[in-house]
Amino acid sequence: MVAGDISTGRLVAPGRTAGRIRLHKMGSMRGWRVLLLYLAERPSALRMTTHQHLRALEQLPSPSRVLTYNAAAGAPAWLRRLRFDAVVLHTTFLCIRWYDRFPELKRSVEWLAGLDAAKIAFPQDDYERGHLLDDWLGELGVGAICTPLPGHADVLYPSLSQSAGIYHALTGYLDQAETARFASIAPAGADRPLDIAYRARNLPYWIGSHGQLKHLVGEATLAAAPRHGLVTDISTRPQETILGGAWLDFMASARATIGAESGSSVLDGRGAIRRKIEALLREQPDLTFDEVATQMPPGWDDYRFFALSPRHLEAVATKTAQILVEGEYSGVLEPERHYLPVRRDFSDLDDALERARDPELLGRVAQQAYEDVYESGDYSTARLTRLLEEVLREHAGEGRPGRGGAGFEAVARAARAQGALTRFRTPVRHLLTLRPGEHAQALAALRLVATDPALARLVLDYLLASDVREHVPPRQALRDFLLVGGLRRLGAVEAAVDEDAHRVVLRSAEGEDGGGLSPERLRELLESSSWEFAWAGEDVRVSRGVELQMPKDGPSSVPTLSFLGRRRPEHVVSALSRLLTQP
Repeated sequence: MVAGDISTGRLVAPGRTAGRIRLHKMGSMRGWRVLLLYLAERPSALRMTTHQHLRALEQLPSPSRVLTYNAAAGAPAWLRRLRFDAVVLHTTFLCIRWYDRFPELKRSVEWLAGLDAAKIAFPQDDYERGHLLDDWLGELGVGAICTPLPGHADVLYPSLSQSAGIYHALTGYLDQAETARFASIAPAGADRPLDIAYRARNLPYWIGSHGQLKHLVGEATLAAAPRHGLVTDISTRPQETILGGAWLDFMASARATIGAESGSSVLDGRGAIRRKIEALLREQPDLTFDEVATQMPPGWDDYRFFALSPRHLEAVATKTAQILVEGEYSGVLEPERHYLPVRRDFSDLDDALERARDPELLGRVAQQAYEDVYESGDYSTARLTRLLEEVLREHAGEGRPGRGGAGFEAVARAARAQGALTRFRTPVRHLLTLRPGEHAQALAALRLVATDPALARLVLDYLLASDVREHVPPRQALRDFLLVGGLRRLGAVEAAVDEDAHRVVLRSAEGEDGGGLSPERLRELLESSSWEFAWAGEDVRVSRGVELQMPKDGPSSVPTLSFLGRRRPEHVVSALSRLLTQP
């Protein structure tokens, strides 16, 4: 087994002593042909860090050639005609092990097993169905695994760890070109309006107690900050997610942020733990994590699959000090030097928040992290490119002369064109796989859009906003647009503001005058904070034969309005205004 650590630049192999990784440039006359397989059903909705990760793997120096192929519909076997020296399986592609379509997609790439090329995998979240991944990568003949968790390879990959090279790859890297602008325009600490900024989501219980830290540290800080006079913008509510490139601006608005290591305290090798927890929650949806934990086998939550997150690097790049739950952070961040530590039980959180009142301390910690992590370049996307070069040398040789050429480019263009069709294939496949009753809903939505300009504008906003589509899948958006269209046909709704839940609650007024919320007040709410629209009325009849069945035990969220209300509040107001007031 070969173990490499890109964060330290050291490579260790059986039978030889540790030495520096060779990072020399490849000779100008030799190169590799590399197939980079990734998967994005909605390519425009890829996260910024995913784009950067893919771009770094594409940046092998000339004359090497990299064909990046979107395998959302599988990878065609005719690609083998390009006679690749290596195939790189990106983390987004390896995520198909979680999909219901996994058997279908797995069959579509079986031809890779017979390909005479080095196979290199870049997995993440290895603890989720990792043993299933171990089997699959073994079948494909993968010879190198670049993982954020190399120290746990024997547990995560019980088979492949005995034969494959294991390398350390971080979960994300800093793109110097994209983040450099903050070096000159990020406001100084004293000029930032917030003391602490943070966003996180409630992770599912099968990620374990460590996964719960993501939202618990936010909730604990939100409760404690007023005692220290700190101004915060902290939320774990999905509708207050910061979308797209606005994340770096959000980080730069605060002197500090909080957080914990990425990862899980659970090993769910083949999905059995997830299935058990989902079954428990179907029977008792209100179970807390601790209540679920009592029904799980002993030791299920005792693992330490922890790693640095891209969020930590982005905080460094924006010179935002970090207050973090103590941990190793992949050897990149050191307590007191790069962040202020907090115990996992939050027993010293008040002490840390009191220290956060000192702007000089925060500035010193942020600057030290900036110099050691950002300015050093040790954790830039260029480092990821060099890691791939090193793995290629170890597993695909030094490359071969004349491996480029017009023939490769011609076939590559055809492959890219076929991969680009994913943006059309995916919606078609969604239409062909609609569940019973959804075909009628889709037709009803088309009729509504064709006759209702305000609703059509909302639909267009959704289609153009890749970051919104990332959080609201097409099926949910279809339901939400049908609800809005049905309400507009009814002509009025009752509306009320639930201040505690940050909700605008809508209910059918069944033809009566709407009330409770003027368009001006709605616009004010949308612009002042993030509000969640909820439907608390009866079932909504959209058209003949199409009726939306709404939950009877409380408000049903309308996430499409929640996200679009933050992006285009004037369009949401326009769509709802004539419902909320007497015509």
